[in-house]
Amino acid sequence: MSTLWKCILGPALYSSYKEVGPYATTVYRPNTAEVVGELIVKSVSLLVTLVKYVTIGLSPFFVSYLRRNGYFSKEGMLFLAKYSAGFAVLYCSAVFVRGFGRFLNRDYLQFRSVLDNARRSPEAKAQLAKYDFDFRGWEVDFNVTCVSPGEKTTMPKFENNRPVSWTEIPLWYLTQAIAVFVGRPLLYPGSLGLLNSAMSQALSAGRYSLISKYNAKRFKLSTWRGNHVDSIFVDARRNGKPHGDYLVVCC
Repeated sequence: MSTLWKCILGPALYSSYKEVGPYATTVYRPNTAEVVGELIVKSVSLLVTLVKYVTIGLSPFFVSYLRRNGYFSKEGMLFLAKYSAGFAVLYCSAVFVRGFGRFLNRDYLQFRSVLDNARRSPEAKAQLAKYDFDFRGWEVDFNVTCVSPGEKTTMPKFENNRPVSWTEIPLWYLTQAIAVFVGRPLLYPGSLGLLNSAMSQALSAGRYSLISKYNAKRFKLSTWRGNHVDSIFVDARRNGKPHGDYLVVCC
């Protein structure tokens, strides 16, 4: 039962690297239950994301539409609650079906065992680097808040822009909504789930190319505010090339 629960909540597995070199990758082949469950989960997640952005972007028109059509009445709220409950049941059922399919897949069970060993023992994390899976399941390799006091670090200062009076509260919530739903996607396109889903295969192929050709290492970094950064490090110093002594940062 514990293994089944881990498969339900576990990260998605994309491929595995048997060895470093050409044609060394093996694409993970999900079974039918995983494919069907994943399709439903992504469809519901896409619908929820679209509704969220439409609601935030067109909130005055959206609220006016709901009010004119009687959705704020008792019957209207009951109608919305039924549809929301139906989508919730569909989503939870799809997650369970996908997890049960993973439970029946020997390749995923092997990956799940490696992931559990890597979380218990840092020495076993080298085996985890042979798999390409969902970044959300990756353990944090470096947390800037855990830096020892002896090291030179500068913590950024964040201004407290919270409202000081009741009249500023509506404007404050509006600016926060714009910053989260408009500003953050513009500054960090990788925060958009739709973009990540569309570019997932290209990103996976790029990671494999760096790992197989240059023996790159993947790390998960945690910032001051708890945001996570997916990073790839290539150490060119071992190749004896002169440019290996320079740090190059690419985004």
